Amino acid sequence: MKTCRILRNSLRWRILPWSLAILFSACHPRTSSAGGSPAPVSRVLLLLNPQVIPTNMLESIRAFAEDELSVPVRAATVESTSGATLPDIMAWAKTYRSEAVVGVIAMGNPTNQSPAHLFFDTNTLIAAINVPALRHDDPDIFSKRLVRQTMRAAAFILGLAPCPDPFCVTRPYTSLEDLDRMGLNFSPPWKDEFVKRAKEHSLEIIRRVPPAVRMKREARNLPSSQPPGKKTNP
Repeated sequence: MKTCRILRNSLRWRILPWSLAILFSACHPRTSSAGGSPAPVSRVLLLLNPQVIPTNMLESIRAFAEDELSVPVRAATVESTSGATLPDIMAWAKTYRSEAVVGVIAMGNPTNQSPAHLFFDTNTLIAAINVPALRHDDPDIFSKRLVRQTMRAAAFILGLAPCPDPFCVTRPYTSLEDLDRMGLNFSPPWKDEFVKRAKEHSLEIIRRVPPAVRMKREARNLPSSQPPGKKTNP
């Protein structure tokens, strides 16, 4: 997959609706109480949804991506818009880049019926997913297709190449049926490389707690089912 060139003279779009102000307020520099110097900026990847998919599906994709990528991922549903091509949508999505927003992955709805599933640019760290080309009557299959493209987009905008591992989500594929057989996450070497690239872009690395450890921690916090010292009769 080749890096595409963003069209500079694209359609005019409404930039940063007021509804995003709350979303990004936590990401903007804050002045510390001591010395008046700005606090470090929390940097994130943004999933942008111009009302192309339901908000509950968007949140499910965001949560999965954040867990698997190990970096902060935010999501925003904004005013519905459309573009003739995926590069047009990428040019619109670029307006959401900021010091806090490292990269943007847009759920696109191109009007030219493009067969391409994903466009991305490694220079601007912008990607656009062709949602209509991935639709399926089964919502689970449809959602997983968008998850895979979100994972691929995150990897490719940070400069990772397609993986030769047949189980890696970044491997090449030739059809939607082939896409549906693909795994949902990175192979271990590609995950390590993604984390390395994420650090280079000052993205915070979220250390995931293994399920077994999490279960032990939760068990410690569970209330006792019987009074202390009292034993259950056999």
